[in-house]
Amino acid sequence: MNGSGGVVSTAEDLARWLIVHSNGGAAADGTRLVSESALDTLHTPGPAGGDYAMGWDLDRSGDRVTRIHHGGALFTASAEQILLPGEGGEPGYGIAVAFNSAGALGAEQMTIIEGLVEIVEGGGQPAAPVRVTAISDAAMAVLIAAALVVGALRVRRAGAWARRRARRSAPLLVLTLAPRLVPVALCLLLPAIAGLVMGARDVTWEAAWYGWPALVVWAVVAAAASAAVLAARVLHLVRERRSPAPPDATRPPAPRPTPAT
Repeated sequence: MNGSGGVVSTAEDLARWLIVHSNGGAAADGTRLVSESALDTLHTPGPAGGDYAMGWDLDRSGDRVTRIHHGGALFTASAEQILLPGEGGEPGYGIAVAFNSAGALGAEQMTIIEGLVEIVEGGGQPAAPVRVTAISDAAMAVLIAAALVVGALRVRRAGAWARRRARRSAPLLVLTLAPRLVPVALCLLLPAIAGLVMGARDVTWEAAWYGWPALVVWAVVAAAASAAVLAARVLHLVRERRSPAPPDATRPPAPRPTPAT
């Protein structure tokens, strides 16, 4: 483990930890591990206020705290721990869930967690979840197909594109072609971007693929399509600029000299 996370544990160990927090600082067998005052401090936001205590998020309904929770995720695992305080002196509940997966959106994990909370609170059978990951993957499939189709069409039309622009200055052509490098750069930087989104974590290509394969496929396909368009346009531009310029049809022909009399 390290100071900011990365604890290797199990759902059973997390449950024991939650018993201490919901039992005034004592373990299930009565052994005191932390004082009640220290426990209250852990569950109380700092001087700045807000709803974040010492490693715990607080959900409120008016002045009453309805949920004390905290979770975390790596790209290959995720977990959530929740305390549901009791009312009127009644004991509360603790829920600990550990997953051996962690998708980029975390939708399925949160659906399971909220379903367990609903069952514990007497809400009955949870509603059928919205298949967020399936919907997002379907959207990515559409984007992948669009990148392939648009890329193929632009490669096919690269010759006509080059003929219309072949006589422009070199700096202007570079500015025209430069945007084709943006998808390539974004693809190469995908792990770094994912790391920033995930809270400045170190993300490898393997981890990015594990977290959201459809996104990685789309980034690679979009980059490859853009690179193919760029290569085709540059190739046709070189050919057009090396060929002699066609006669200007808008310019009238030069007058023929009249024979001397």
